[in-house]
Amino acid sequence: MPSFLLYWRATYCSLFHMRTLLFTMTLLSAMALQAHSLTVLYMAQAGYDPLEVERRGDEFTRETGIEVEFRFEEYDDIYGIVTGEEGISGAFDIVLLDNIWTADFAAREILEPVPADVQEYIRNGTIREIYSANVFEQTMWGVPFLANFQLLFTNMEILRAAGYVHPPGTLDELREMALSAKRMGLIEYPVFDSLRAEEILMCELVWLSGAYGNAWDSRDEPFPFDTPENRKALSFLHELLEEGLLNPYSLYSGEVFAAEVFEYGDALFTTNWTFLIGRLRNRNRSEPFDFEVSVIPTEYEGQSSSTVSGYQGLAVMKNSEHKEDAWSFILYLSSPEFQKRYLDEFPVWKEIWSEPSLTHSDPFFEIKREQVSGAKVRYMHPQYQQISQTIVNAVHDSLSKRIPMDSTFETIDETLREIL
Repeated sequence: MPSFLLYWRATYCSLFHMRTLLFTMTLLSAMALQAHSLTVLYMAQAGYDPLEVERRGDEFTRETGIEVEFRFEEYDDIYGIVTGEEGISGAFDIVLLDNIWTADFAAREILEPVPADVQEYIRNGTIREIYSANVFEQTMWGVPFLANFQLLFTNMEILRAAGYVHPPGTLDELREMALSAKRMGLIEYPVFDSLRAEEILMCELVWLSGAYGNAWDSRDEPFPFDTPENRKALSFLHELLEEGLLNPYSLYSGEVFAAEVFEYGDALFTTNWTFLIGRLRNRNRSEPFDFEVSVIPTEYEGQSSSTVSGYQGLAVMKNSEHKEDAWSFILYLSSPEFQKRYLDEFPVWKEIWSEPSLTHSDPFFEIKREQVSGAKVRYMHPQYQQISQTIVNAVHDSLSKRIPMDSTFETIDETLREIL
């Protein structure tokens, strides 16, 4: 068994076992004599606060003598850094692995596969919907760290004024409630979402077509895009726009702006990532806001809810000179012990889900737990960036009425055949 895994397991065993304690102390002393730095590339955006991540790095240094140097970048810049000169030259030991990059990075052969023992621990400790985001061609490339996904947010003040007491369970109910609120003059545009011509539009298509039954199975060939589920999803968005239920500014909005619109009471419904819960709870400390978080509506009652995976992992670069220590720090940073401290984020480890402190501190935990089981991973393909941009551009042109909806799918399939 690799030394990093022995160290990690020993650290989290009961300290009442003297043999384990002695082993841990001996190993830590040996590691301290070989002290060096690990360099980690992570994002300064959603998810765990950079200060929390740095604090965990300091704890690791105190325990092992190994320095951890962080470089925080915007999410949109990380892909280019990892695949560019810095990544190739060996500037980083550990990098953030977003699920849409897994196949791409694996095909470029710039990542080190997760060791077998760690894979076993991950598969036993979490659920497939989470760890599969780091798997490509039956190989795991990263350790789950951040489990982000979308939920439905409802302004309950407007909903009750429209005559309803519960958020919608189906897409037809959502449309009916939105129509009622609009006809009663409660709000001009009841629905606001993030639909600008970027990756967020692909995310919306994934959960919406998933609500119509699209499995988004990464083992399937991603072509053709022209499926009944994808047609229903695009038709639904067109209908909301044509009926004046979807704010047209959604076509130019990202997730943060959509969150602000909802926070200030200018939408009855929105879907967004889990970060919006924290923003709303913080707002409630000074300005009470009656909102509800629920699973995303589906096509029919009783159907499992669908959402989109925004899962991220931590991976080791193939050109790292300190791979064992890198895996050791990844396990230390992503551990249940760390995630128990910051329960605003959904923990990836099942052992935390039954913690009394979790359900006490997070009133939406059971909703999140139900929603996470319906997460759809976007297509696992080395050329995902091109696939996604092709789909996003055509769908956005369709919603903006630059091309007819019927020709949208033909345009997408033709372009993808040329690219791939």
